[in-house]
Amino acid sequence: MSALTIIKAIYSGASNGADVTAKCQSIVDTGNDDIAVNNNTFGDSDPNYHKVFWGNSIQRMQRR
Repeated sequence: MSALTIIKAIYSGASNGADVTAKCQSIVDTGNDDIAVNNNTFGDSDPNYHKVFWGNSIQRMQRR
């Protein structure tokens, strides 16, 4: 389990978007905390439109 939890992630164009929360969580669960934000990663949810990404996450702290 990752120390980072993705609360919500959206990849959206002008008229259509996609909830990419699960995709982002699966990427960080592999130990990679660098997510490439592009159509190759998330698919093209709104062809011919510029996309924006919005994400919210929390980092779990471990007690020692």
